[in-house]
Amino acid sequence: MTTTLTSNMVETLNGLLKTSLAAGKTYTIAIHKIERDRDREAIALRVIQRNHEENAGKLRAEIRRQGGDPEDKTGAFGVFSKAVEGVASLFGDSSAVRALREEEERALSQARRALGDLEGSARSLVSDVLIPSVTQHIELLEAVLSPA
Repeated sequence: MTTTLTSNMVETLNGLLKTSLAAGKTYTIAIHKIERDRDREAIALRVIQRNHEENAGKLRAEIRRQGGDPEDKTGAFGVFSKAVEGVASLFGDSSAVRALREEEERALSQARRALGDLEGSARSLVSDVLIPSVTQHIELLEAVLSPA
């Protein structure tokens, strides 16, 4: 594997890591806003949040294995910033849940695009772990949006 390819893979993985870190922070805020009043929704968001944290750990490990340094910040404007803005009124209106779902859909698109830049274990991580995981997040948010 060439140094350029490895460098590109690390950059791609770090982009996915930043997305996962931003998502985890967004869900933490959302959970704190609703956990007292909306048990079912809080449980669903907690599942997604924990999954993002697990995925971030797997991405960090893969980045190190590729010889890179994992990012530890989401960047100035995290991918989930739009969803964060809507968190204050999160479950008074389903639009905020839709915003979370839209951000998960963006993360899914990012992961699918990343496959073209990855090989070996990095590609397997994205195709076998991240993509199915984000797909489940979208399904869980759809369930939250559906009437109980």
